[in-house]
Amino acid sequence: MTELAPDEPKFEQVAAILRARIASGEYPPRTRVPSELKLVAEFGINSRTAAKALQALVEAGLTRRVRGMGSFVVPAEGDGAPEQG
Repeated sequence: MTELAPDEPKFEQVAAILRARIASGEYPPRTRVPSELKLVAEFGINSRTAAKALQALVEAGLTRRVRGMGSFVVPAEGDGAPEQG
């Protein structure tokens, strides 16, 4: 389980970790990021906190949610690849 700092909001920490994984290419464009349930298991957080972290990525324009399918990394503008979906 990934440990989180007790003095910072957990959803912000999880969102920051996911942002770093997106930036590093661990989650490339058009790939799915972990589900709420997987985030709950990895970080020991509740599902509401996981949902808030995923929503922060949507609001930052890094991911988009597809109902019934999950959250996907949004391609960077100008990457030349056509949008799917």
